[in-house]
Amino acid sequence: MIPTHIVNWRDESVLKNILNDTPLDWPSIFQNHHPIDLEIGIGNGSFLVPFVRDHAGRNMVGIEIESFYARKADKNLVKDNLTNGRVLIGDAKLLTWKLFAPRSIDNVYINFPDPWFKKRHKKRRMVNPLTLSMLASKMRSILTIATDDEEYRDWVIECIEETQCFGKVYPDYFINTLEGYYPTKYEKKWRAQGKNIFYMKFQKIAEPNLNIDEYILTQNLRFVLDKIASKIAL
Repeated sequence: MIPTHIVNWRDESVLKNILNDTPLDWPSIFQNHHPIDLEIGIGNGSFLVPFVRDHAGRNMVGIEIESFYARKADKNLVKDNLTNGRVLIGDAKLLTWKLFAPRSIDNVYINFPDPWFKKRHKKRRMVNPLTLSMLASKMRSILTIATDDEEYRDWVIECIEETQCFGKVYPDYFINTLEGYYPTKYEKKWRAQGKNIFYMKFQKIAEPNLNIDEYILTQNLRFVLDKIASKIAL
């Protein structure tokens, strides 16, 4: 069997975790009790892989919806024998909500999320008040978001203020240079084009009041939950 650090959420046992609202036992998966960080949208792992390499005392789970890129990240984790990294392939709005216990994640990183520029597509954005509330329920410390897009930057700030679960770390909400931050392929691309990069950090300051029914409806999760239920019932 080919070695892998992928946690397959489509395995029947994990699907049952999702349906039963039972988070995964991450300490057993990592075989340690180190703090867990989460990166949403890992691409090919250009942030995830060097992060886990340089932080042996921390665990990191990366979520990526595109299996091609996720498997490239996994391949690099395996090649470098980085046992403190794991990869989930799928929708972060579902997997973060279902597979992590409340306050079990230390820090969350979202690097260059898809801006979904068209107005009718904004509901697809990873960052919105409800997803931020969901993340706040799962994490303890710092949320970091990086983008090259000014409109998305302002959208993030607006959503953060609406959520009221996070306080800004930087007085102006963002900085344009963050020493020691691992550059993703998109960051390298945008910097080569002369674009500004906006790094935003927010400290969790309050627990959210998350309406799960609203979350399921607005994040288009009912269909996939019903599909999982049907599969388990077969």
